[in-house]
Amino acid sequence: MKNLLLAIGLAASLAVGCSSNESKTNEENVPTAVVASYQQKYPGAVTKKWKMEKEDGNLVYEVKFKMNDKNMEAEFLPDGTFSKEE
Repeated sequence: MKNLLLAIGLAASLAVGCSSNESKTNEENVPTAVVASYQQKYPGAVTKKWKMEKEDGNLVYEVKFKMNDKNMEAEFLPDGTFSKEE
């Protein structure tokens, strides 16, 4: 019984991990147009992390950062177009 529960838990966690539409990435892997647009829109921001994800079938780059002592998130399209802020 214990092995069965362990197997079910492992299978469930693998299924969730495989179905994710996002992945962490380094700034070096983010298109230069995206980085330039981000730096222009948020000068002086301290970058925490980048993610690449699919939303409604479109690729977007999400950046989490801190600006003016406030944690923020923004999304950009691969061509550098600003998408949204959270």
